[in-house]
Amino acid sequence: MNDQNTPNPPGDLPDDGELNLGDASSVEEMQVEERRGASLTLTEESDARTERSASMAMANRSLADALQATYRVLQIVMFVLVGLFVLNGFQSVGESESGVETRFGRIVATDLEPGFHFALPRPFGSIQKVDVSTVRVTVRDWFFPRLTAAQQAQDFTQIGRGRGVLTPGVDGSLITADRSLAHARFEVNYSRSEPSTFLANVHPDDEAAIVQSAIHSAIVQTVAEVSIDDLLRRGASANDESSSASARTSLIEERIRRIAQNNLDRIGGEDADGIPVGAGIDISSVQLTQAYPPLPVVQQFNEVNNAVSQAESESQNARRDRTDILSQAAGPAAETLLQLIDNYEAYIALGREAEAEQTLQTIFAVIDGEYRTEPLRIEDPLTGEPITVAGTDEPRNFGNVTVQGQVATQIRDAESYRVEVVNRAKQEQNRFAIALEQYRANPALFVTDRWGNAMAQLNSRSFVERFMLPSGSSSVQLLLNDDPAIARRAERARNQRDAEAARERAESRFQ
Repeated sequence: MNDQNTPNPPGDLPDDGELNLGDASSVEEMQVEERRGASLTLTEESDARTERSASMAMANRSLADALQATYRVLQIVMFVLVGLFVLNGFQSVGESESGVETRFGRIVATDLEPGFHFALPRPFGSIQKVDVSTVRVTVRDWFFPRLTAAQQAQDFTQIGRGRGVLTPGVDGSLITADRSLAHARFEVNYSRSEPSTFLANVHPDDEAAIVQSAIHSAIVQTVAEVSIDDLLRRGASANDESSSASARTSLIEERIRRIAQNNLDRIGGEDADGIPVGAGIDISSVQLTQAYPPLPVVQQFNEVNNAVSQAESESQNARRDRTDILSQAAGPAAETLLQLIDNYEAYIALGREAEAEQTLQTIFAVIDGEYRTEPLRIEDPLTGEPITVAGTDEPRNFGNVTVQGQVATQIRDAESYRVEVVNRAKQEQNRFAIALEQYRANPALFVTDRWGNAMAQLNSRSFVERFMLPSGSSSVQLLLNDDPAIARRAERARNQRDAEAARERAESRFQ
């Protein structure tokens, strides 16, 4: 092998220590060596690429597994969301609520009862819940003077003493039909009776303002049609807890309720048949709790009202006494007898003697009990028409009555006295007839016997004093004076007789 033709290894120098750059063969060999070095470099890069490809494949598999797990979790979440979306359609209606179901903006069911109900979830549908319990509105300051907290606790009469005039725009008041000012407070109860109509025509934020406006207008209109006396009397009866519920319901309160309800019914226009749609709100009651005259003159009004109340009380007492006296006098027949007596006096005044006599006979017939089971029609003396039942054209029946009380007692006493007088007269007649026969048979004996009886009765009197005189006395001198003992005995005897007579009269009255 030729050494000259053998190339030197890369990096080796010639023996002489110098590199011969002009040798062509040496240059070619160096170029070959450079290509080999490049081949080694490409091999290292290929291995690195292979390693990177393997790593990328593993990463892709991890990513795919992660994405697949995420997709499964996403599916579960979507199913859960769909389930919650469907369950959102189940809604609960409370005990004091009424439900209205809507679907795509339209009402499909109303008056849903308390409990759970299903509807399409929002935004496709929903269940609107409306509270249908009673709502109370207290009208305290609309028509009342502006009062401080201390004045609110005082009596209204005491407040009026310190107030001179009312300030318009500050102090509330009402104008009555007789152009007087008044102050009043009310309580109004209402409910949302038609939930679907309420939801369609009333916004919840405007509900209070709408109801208050309707009530305010009704109160002003109603009070403007009544006098202040009627308003104040109604306010007094409203504060009277002893009166019954029916008595506390006045025409004033009922008219306020009707007008306020009419105002609410006009909301929403009319339907195709011309019937008002309304607001779905029903006013159940209106109560006038307080009513006062104008604040500056409230004390003077109270004095007048007290005088009127006292007069009415005395009038009621008089009517009650009249009823009691008539009942004691004649019982159920008192009104009938009074009407007949009035007719009798009217006929006498008109100079109609025949009708007066006939009426008098009717009075006696009623007293005698002829109309206990029979009807009795009494005519008006002026018109000649039968007296009718108040407020109707039906003739009033004054019959079917029984005379009782003092009249019946006096009639019984009179009847007993009549019988007693007749019996006593008959007895006197019989005694006289017997005495006449005895006298005719022996007049001397009869006179002597009668004289002896008369002297015996005379001597039995308590006030008679007897003196025994000796025989042969020709004269007797009596010295008379007022003996206190005799006077006392006589007084006791009179008192005893009067007491026995009074007891006998009382016993005969109650028999």
